[in-house]
Amino acid sequence: MTQRALIHLLAFGLTLCWGAAPAASLKVRADNPLAAGIVARVAKDEVSLSQAIERARKSFPGRLLHGETQSRGGQRVHVVVIMNEDGLVKTLRYDADTGRRVK
Repeated sequence: MTQRALIHLLAFGLTLCWGAAPAASLKVRADNPLAAGIVARVAKDEVSLSQAIERARKSFPGRLLHGETQSRGGQRVHVVVIMNEDGLVKTLRYDADTGRRVK
């Protein structure tokens, strides 16, 4: 499992464990950089690749061909490629920090 996937999994677990507690109010020891990074990501409302794929499938139903996170000029972008029933292939891009669709 990649480090990024592990961080997302841990962030999801933290979200489930603390329920409605705001991420900013979580107490994290200063000597634990991994936990601090996870809390910072949760507090930022970051969008995961799987969430971007779900959004893409809602706006363009079809078969997922490819999904990955790329870095473009310091900005992380989720790139999702979907093919519909007619064979039309569409590439959709989402900002990984905000979840907004980008061109």
